[in-house]
Amino acid sequence: MAKKKKFQAGAASVLDDPSALDILPQIQKPNLQSDQIGALRDLLPILAMGATAVSPMIDTPSGKVFAPSEEEIRKRQEEEAERLKNTGLKPVPVKNEPLITPLPDPKGPLDDANITVEQPKMDTSNVTPIPEPRTVEDFILTMGDKKKESKALVPTKMIENIDEIDIGEKSINKRFSKTEDYIKANYSGNEKKTLDQWSNELSDPQKGLTLELRDTGQMGYLNNMIASGSDKDKYTASELVTLLQSGPNQIAFGYEEGSAKKLGEDQELLPQNLRTEITRLQNMNMVFRPGPLGQFMDQYRNLVTDQLKEMQKATNREDAEAALARIPEMTETLMSEYPNLDSATINATRQNNEILNAISNITETLRNNQFTNEHMSIAFPNLRAENYQILSHTFKPEYDQPAKLPQHEGSHPSKGHDFAFSRSAKLINYANDQKGTVMMEIQTDLFDGKIKSTDIKFPGSKPPEGSTESFETASDNFYPFSGGAQYWIKQVVKDNLEKAIADNDAYLGWSPADVVAVYENASSADSDTYKGFKTIYDGRIDKFIKDINKDITKRGKALGLNDKQIESIQLQVKRDGTYKFSRRPGDDYSEPTSSRYVQAIENFPGLKNHVRVGGADRDLILINMPYIDLRAEGFDLELFKKIGLPQFKKGGKTKNDMGDPLIDIEIFMKSV
Repeated sequence: MAKKKKFQAGAASVLDDPSALDILPQIQKPNLQSDQIGALRDLLPILAMGATAVSPMIDTPSGKVFAPSEEEIRKRQEEEAERLKNTGLKPVPVKNEPLITPLPDPKGPLDDANITVEQPKMDTSNVTPIPEPRTVEDFILTMGDKKKESKALVPTKMIENIDEIDIGEKSINKRFSKTEDYIKANYSGNEKKTLDQWSNELSDPQKGLTLELRDTGQMGYLNNMIASGSDKDKYTASELVTLLQSGPNQIAFGYEEGSAKKLGEDQELLPQNLRTEITRLQNMNMVFRPGPLGQFMDQYRNLVTDQLKEMQKATNREDAEAALARIPEMTETLMSEYPNLDSATINATRQNNEILNAISNITETLRNNQFTNEHMSIAFPNLRAENYQILSHTFKPEYDQPAKLPQHEGSHPSKGHDFAFSRSAKLINYANDQKGTVMMEIQTDLFDGKIKSTDIKFPGSKPPEGSTESFETASDNFYPFSGGAQYWIKQVVKDNLEKAIADNDAYLGWSPADVVAVYENASSADSDTYKGFKTIYDGRIDKFIKDINKDITKRGKALGLNDKQIESIQLQVKRDGTYKFSRRPGDDYSEPTSSRYVQAIENFPGLKNHVRVGGADRDLILINMPYIDLRAEGFDLELFKKIGLPQFKKGGKTKNDMGDPLIDIEIFMKSV
C-alpha cells in the first residue's frame, strides 16, 4: 500500500522555492509564468491533503488551505511507527527543523502560509522502475543493429533505403510509380483493407495519384476486379503493391529511337533496298505454262516494279507512301481482268511469295526511315543526317488502342503507339567544350487541339447509373497524356533526359522560342504559331524541370537522403550555351548560315539575345542557349541515376485540387 504524503511546517512559502512542487520525480515542474499563477495556487490544496487539524489558514482562489502544525505531524508519524511494528519496515526518521530556509524579501502574496513539502521517502525494492523517456533516435532502425529493442515496437515502412538500390548496368533507374511509393511510404505491409477501400483511398484526389492511375490503366484494372465481385476481398499493403505490379502499366514504357535518314540519298538504306528489290523482280524466273496465270503474274510483277521506281523518285515521305499504297489497289484492278483466276492459285506460286516479300521489305524500310528532305531543313543550318536524333514517344497499349489514329499526320514519325515525337542534334557547347544534345523540335500530332481529354472514354471509369456499360470499355483514342501540353511535354523532356544520360552526354539543351520561330518559319511575333513556341519552349520546359526536381526531392527524402544529398540531385539549368554552325567544303549551301537568323531579328523580339555572326563566312553563332548541365559542380549524377524519374507528373493548377504535397505558394494562399 502506498504511503500517505507527509508535510513539514516551516517559515518559507511554497512560491519561494519552486522545487518544493516536486512531489514525485516523474511529475514535471509547472512553468511558473505569470499567466499560470492561478493554476499553481490551485495545486496548494493537494499539498495539504490528509491533514485533519491545521493551522494557520490561508485564502486561495480555490478556497481555504490549512497547513498542519508540527505537533500534528509528529503525532501522525508516531502512529505510523506504531503501525509498522513487527512488519520489518522502519519508520521514516523525524527531523524537527524546517527543511527549507526562509528567503529574505521580497515576499510573495502567500508568504505567511508557512508551508513546505518534504519529498516522500518510499521503499522501492518491490517497485518496477519507470523507463526513461525515449527519443526519436531510439526508434530509428539501422541495418545490422541487432541490439535495438525498438524494432518490435515501431513498424517499419516498405519504402526502400537509398543504399538498397542497385541499378546494375542500367544507365538510369526505372521510372518510379508515385502510387507504389505512396503505399510503401505510408504502410508497413501488413495493414489489410478490402480492394474497394484501397481503390477509394488511392483515387482520392488529395493523394495526387488519379492521373497516374488512369494513364497506366491500373485504375481500370482495379475497377474491373471490383466489378467482377472482388470488392470485399482483403489485401495487405504488401499484396496490393504486388497486385499493381502484376497488372497493366502503359506509361512505364518510355521511347523508341527513330531514324534521321533522308529519302533519296544513295548512302541510305531505303534507296539501297529499292534498287535491290527492283533488280530482283526484274530478274525473277517467270516460266509458266501458257495461259492466264503466266500473263497475270507477268503484269503483276511489272506493276509492283513500276511503283517501286516511283518511290525512287520521291523526295518526301508523302510521295513515297502514296506510291506504295497504290500497289494493293492496282493489284485488285488487275485481278478483276482475270475472273477465272482464283486467288488460291496465285498465292500458291513461288513468284507471288517473292513479290510479297519485296513489298514487305520496302514497307518496313520506309517505316524505319522516319525523315523527309523537308524536315531536314527545319532545324539548325547545315547539319548532316548523322547529327540528328529522333525519338518516338510511345506507350504500351493495354486496351487494344490502334497504333495509328486518323489524327496522326503522315509526315511525322509514327512508330508503335506514339503520342509525340522530338528531334534533336548532337552539338558541341563551346561554353565548356563539351558534347551534348539540343532538342530542336517537340511535336505531337494528337494533342494539338485534335484529341481532347473530354473526347476520351478511359478504361475503368464508372459507367452512368443504370447503364449496362462495362468497366473495361474504352474508346480507340484512349492515348495517355491527353490532358494537354502539360502532360505530354513532360514525357518528351524525361525521355530526352534519359537518352542524354544513356549517351553519356554532358548536357541536354533546347532552343528558345525565338530561335525555333526562325527554322519553323513562324510569320511574326503576333502569330499563334510563335505564341505556341513561347508557351512550349520558353515556359513549360523550364517549369517541368522544376517539377522533376520536386518529384525527385520528395522521393529522395522518402529514401532517406539528407539535405546535402537532396541538393546534389537537383537538375541545374544554365543559359550560357554556345553553338557554331559553319559552311563545310562541298556542301551545297549558297548563303551564310547566319543569313536567315539575321534577317529575322526584326520579327522576333528575343532573337537578338541569341544570334551572333562570326568569321569571314558569316557563320551563325547561337549564344545564351538554355540547357541542363549534367556535369555541373555539386551535381551527383550517379545518385540522380539511382533516384530515377517519375512515371507521371501532374501538370497545371486547378482551383479545387490542393492536394499536391509540394504545393505552390500561390495555390496555398488561395486555400487558406
